[in-house]
Amino acid sequence: MSQETSPRTGARYDPRADRKANRRLPPNALSYHCLKSEANRARVPDYRIAPGDVNLGNSAACNGGTRNAMPAPDEQLLLETSRFRVVERVQQAPAGPRTRQVVVHPGSVVILPLLDDGRVCLIRNERIAVGRTLIELPAGTLDHDEPPAATARRELQEETGYSATEWQELTQFFAAPGILSERMHVFVAERLIPGATAREPGENITNLEVPWDEALAMIDRGEIEDAKTIATLLLWDRRQRGRLSPKVDQSR
Repeated sequence: MSQETSPRTGARYDPRADRKANRRLPPNALSYHCLKSEANRARVPDYRIAPGDVNLGNSAACNGGTRNAMPAPDEQLLLETSRFRVVERVQQAPAGPRTRQVVVHPGSVVILPLLDDGRVCLIRNERIAVGRTLIELPAGTLDHDEPPAATARRELQEETGYSATEWQELTQFFAAPGILSERMHVFVAERLIPGATAREPGENITNLEVPWDEALAMIDRGEIEDAKTIATLLLWDRRQRGRLSPKVDQSR
């Protein structure tokens, strides 16, 4: 049976046996197993976050600029993938330091595509993480050094085939700040022009165009379970009904 040695701890372990036994690998072993290949390291983007980037506002972490940032001083890499990193950080709490595991993500966009006849373009998207197909708004991860507005235009066309001549940013929010640094930038796309999709190989996505009131009813019936979609639809509906106060400057 093949074994490997962690360069940090010197401990020997068998990754295949650990997976077969459905046990978690030790953090150091997982980090070594995922990063041992020089070729893998060369093609994986850098999502490290500088110490000040964990704050709100115009920090690199909030706006997708984490790839060229320096690592935090009390940060240990546990896992690195093509889209995110998992790190371990030390949080200074009143009761004393405590260790937390954090998923460092470059950020993403969500698009609300509104057709001229009052319908909204949702998508049915097969999500392997939850083992089911969800009804969502188009969305995607920020690419290297790509502004969120450019990502939104690209993702709308790739996933739905539509392009838009009118755009506005609706809001920004954190997806799951308890464990994840991902900040979502929400855009509204209007004056849609149909075209061809450019979905990635393996993506199982189909368009679902429904009247606005039906989209809201789908939330009430529990048919839309995706949080970013629920938040975006309800926020836009509230704004259209004139009950939303002016947008708060989140850079402060």
